[in-house]
Amino acid sequence: MKKENNLNGYGSNGYYGGGYYYGDGYSGYGDSGTGPSRSLSDYLVILRERIWWLVVSVFIVFLGFALYTFNAPKLYRAAASVEVLRQKDKVFQIEDIVRQEVVNAEDFNTQIKILESLNIVQAVDERLKGSLRTRFIAPYEKGLDATLRGIKSVPEILYANRTIAPIRLSLVVNILYAHPDPEVAATVANYFAEEFIDFNRNKQIEGSLRAVDDLRTQADQQLAKIKEMEIRLADFKEKYDTLSVERSQDIDNQQLISLNMRLEEDKKIFDETQTLMEQIDRTIANGSPLWELGFVSNSAQVQELLNKLTVNKIQIATLSKKYREKHPNMIAAREQLAQTEAELSKAVDSAVASIRNEFARAEANFENSQRRLAQKQKELIEIDRIRPEFNALLRDLQVSQELYNHYYSRLQQAAVKVTTEGETARIIDRAIRPIRPYKPNVAMNLIIGLVLGLGVGFGL
Repeated sequence: MKKENNLNGYGSNGYYGGGYYYGDGYSGYGDSGTGPSRSLSDYLVILRERIWWLVVSVFIVFLGFALYTFNAPKLYRAAASVEVLRQKDKVFQIEDIVRQEVVNAEDFNTQIKILESLNIVQAVDERLKGSLRTRFIAPYEKGLDATLRGIKSVPEILYANRTIAPIRLSLVVNILYAHPDPEVAATVANYFAEEFIDFNRNKQIEGSLRAVDDLRTQADQQLAKIKEMEIRLADFKEKYDTLSVERSQDIDNQQLISLNMRLEEDKKIFDETQTLMEQIDRTIANGSPLWELGFVSNSAQVQELLNKLTVNKIQIATLSKKYREKHPNMIAAREQLAQTEAELSKAVDSAVASIRNEFARAEANFENSQRRLAQKQKELIEIDRIRPEFNALLRDLQVSQELYNHYYSRLQQAAVKVTTEGETARIIDRAIRPIRPYKPNVAMNLIIGLVLGLGVGFGL
């Protein structure tokens, strides 16, 4: 009896409980007072004793996961692939008005953020219409979540079930969308890809349109400035009453050289005729006959009359040897001499008059050349005085015209650019209707339930 009491209670060397004996020293307190000591066999004994705890825990947890898995709504996920282009496609080789290139990681991340933005979500929301919108919202109008939290808005549903997954070391982005309806999932995924491409294109078009408006405004302002400059230039010409300022300085210098040459020639002629007149005046003052002057006697008529005068004098001298003064032959010879002298006097006067006329003409030409040269010099001085102002006006007009041509050319390019915008991204693979749901994952959930049940059982 004493032995049984020792086996049913606490002994000095062992413990017996529930029909199992755990061995000597199980109480964990040795004589020396050190900590508890258990072996692996002790734990196996405990596990064998309480195996039903493990079985029940595994069954409950596994069953809970199984019930959740087979009763949870099925979600289908469709995927569309989009490639972000480094440089957008160009129909014409026209410089971009708005830069939209992917040259580094920051540019690519910017495109990802655009794809994740609420603008794209709202654009997709606007495309969900009619029966498609009804099918999209229907699964979220019922269920515990709808009862407790209320029905979510379409943008909230789109935002929550959309996933943007860039593929590492590439410019390709996967757009994933999950929905209980597989066809809706594929359609919405494609809408996200299309709206992303449209967003970039519209942004480029909006930028180009703004650039067109700015360029048109600048071109109109420049055209108004050109008209103002033309009016100022016309007023300048009218004020100074001259068009010669438009000529080049080379032309004016050439005209000045020509007038100088003409003046030199006229002066030479004037000096020559003036010398002749001075000889005539000295001869008259000396009382000498003018035909003694070589330039007078060189006249054909004077030369002829001088010869005739010599013949008449010889004839008179010959007749005077034969006849007296009153002889008819002598009288006739003297009358002939007088007539020749009269004709000679007239011829000399005519020659002198011709020389005087030539002198007057040379003098007039010389004075006229002097006046023309002085007038031209004065004109050139006046032109040189106003030329800087005229050139400044002309330069401003030319600069304004060049700027206008530049703005107008850019305006034409921008207008063409608006209608020929290339794509900054393209769809590689469109989303198709998924065959199998991706949630719930039956195998994974059952494995997790089994592992978690074992963990809870072992823990207990």
